Amino acid sequence: MRARTVLPIGIVVLTACTDLPPATAPAHEAPSFSSGASHVEDTFFATAMCAPAIGYNIRFGGPRVLVRHVTGTRDTTFMFRTHAFQGWRLPETVFDGTTVDFSVRGGAEMFNIKRAEDGTLEVRIHEGTLIFQSISGDDMVIARHVIRTVPGQSVTMNQWNCRLQP
Repeated sequence: MRARTVLPIGIVVLTACTDLPPATAPAHEAPSFSSGASHVEDTFFATAMCAPAIGYNIRFGGPRVLVRHVTGTRDTTFMFRTHAFQGWRLPETVFDGTTVDFSVRGGAEMFNIKRAEDGTLEVRIHEGTLIFQSISGDDMVIARHVIRTVPGQSVTMNQWNCRLQP
């Protein structure tokens, strides 16, 4: 009968599972964050510098949940998703729900801050991708960017790569 074949297989599986470490055992390769991850809800606004590529810039923003990871005393990483953001084609004089030009369909932002042993800022990197969907048409703007700041140096990278996707 089938019931007899199922029972021995179930016993073998249960016996094999007893050799596993308990669920609370630490993973061997897991990253160690000195203060763990913290979540902060706030509002964020910035401007996608797309004018050289598509003829206009896009101011964007909205509510976000910022996730902060601190590794030791020298590195901090901030990440957030942008799917609840809205966008406004610039120039625009009023930023409210009646003048919204884009909804942000997707994307994510990441900031990484590195510090020297004495705590002074060494480098700050900000990277992200935003996908803007036109509210009045089928056009989409894909905006990728890298912003790098190195204190004490006059060179700061602020590179935007935008393209219009009909």
